[in-house]
Order: sequence, then C-alpha cells, then structure tokens
Amino acid sequence: MPMLPDFPNLTKCKKCNKIFWLNELERVGEYRGKTTVEKPEWKTAEEVEFLGIKDLCRALDMTKDLKEEKTIRIWIWWAFNDRVRDGGKEMFIGKNDKHLWEENCRILLNILNNDDLNEKLIASELYRNLGCFEDCIEIINNIDNQNINWIKDPMKYLAKKNCTQVFSFQSFNLSKNKTRLPFFQMRGELKEKEGNYQGALDDYEKAIFLDASNPFFHVLKAGIYEKMRKPEMALENFDKALSINPNFTDAYINRSLFFRRRKK
Repeated sequence: MPMLPDFPNLTKCKKCNKIFWLNELERVGEYRGKTTVEKPEWKTAEEVEFLGIKDLCRALDMTKDLKEEKTIRIWIWWAFNDRVRDGGKEMFIGKNDKHLWEENCRILLNILNNDDLNEKLIASELYRNLGCFEDCIEIINNIDNQNINWIKDPMKYLAKKNCTQVFSFQSFNLSKNKTRLPFFQMRGELKEKEGNYQGALDDYEKAIFLDASNPFFHVLKAGIYEKMRKPEMALENFDKALSINPNFTDAYINRSLFFRRRKK
C-alpha cells in the first residue's frame, strides 16, 4: 500500500558507513510522535535507507551463511532491474556494471534451491536475462503447476523470442483470476522469511484483491503487522478475517496467541 512506509532489513549507518541487519539490533524503545514521551534525539534521527548496488556488494563480505548471501544476491539482481523498472533505459551505468551483474547472476544460479518453486522461477528468469533461453524454457516446462501458468507463459514466450530484458506482466493483459493466489501466497511467505515485510504485505494485498472472500490472507497480514510492531493493525486484520468468516479457526487461534504474547 503506497501510503505505508517501506523499511529495509539491511542498511548502513550514515556516520560510520557500517552495514548492519536491523533485526539484529537491540531494541531500546520506540518513537510514536507526539503521543509518546521520547528521547529528544529520536525526533531528529534520520530514517534508514535501502542499500544501493555498491553497498549490497560490500554486504556480501559480512554474510554469515548461504541464506543471507542468497537474499543479498537477489536484492542485487532486483536493484539492477530497478534501473529499468523506475523509468530508466540503461541497466548498466558504470564500466564494470555488466561484469558485476553477470557474475552475481551466475553465482546466484548455483546457490538457488531447485526444489523450491519460487527459486525455480527465479532461476528460469535469470537464465532468460543471461540469454540462456533453452535453459529458461527447460525449467519452465518442468514446473508442473497449472496455477502459475499466468507467470510461465509470458516468460516462455519472451525466451522463445530471445528477449533478455525486464518486462511487466501487466503488458500481457493477463486475466485476473484466483489461479494467481498460490503464487502471491508463496512469494509473500518467501519475502516474509527474508525480512521484507512490506513486500510480503503487498503480495497478500494482491491475493485479497483477487479473492476478498478468503479470510486467510488477513491472518497472514496480521502476522506481518505484529512483526512490524504494529499491534493495532494486526488486531484489525484478525477482526477483518473473522468478519468474513466468524467460524474461521485459524483467526481465533492466532489472535489468542497474539493476546497471550501480550499477557492479555
């Protein structure tokens, strides 16, 4: 939702330039504007920012495990694509950009999980970007899931046309139907695991747009809002789920756990 802030999980200090993960910091308090008594310096504190390509590459040197490396390399891939998605024409600006992008793509391909549906789709798209069209099509053909044909078909079409560029699914005028729901749920859950809570919310919102009668996605949203330390929004989504289906067990169970964590 555009009106909500989007916070990075990996950022850097603007004074010492050190890169760090937000979820590894000690929580010292929270600032809620005029309604809360806060430390004076909190009012003027600068907001954290998303890292650029250069800093993301620097962050690779501090990764502790393969999961972190995979996450950062996906972000690097996305950051290059953003140059085109945000209205630019050139993906490569510096003289070493193309080499850096290609090296990151190939390393990422080697560490993706071939048993994970989302990562299979990432691999097929990486192959298409790299110009390995036969590899892209082979992966897509081996994905036996009819619910994501709306994703597979455009990717296969572009691979057959030998197109490597970033594209928008909307340009294919795909019909809006409930077969997309499993994709948005899986991608939202993947983003949630990576700490990209705003991205997960966006995907759950898309799922709700496709099927407003399904209370499950409001329960998923409630879980995200709790992780973002927005309990009021979490409770609102539990209530929304129960307004859709007053007998939805998952909503009662998760809301009771929500209250229990708050000793209520």
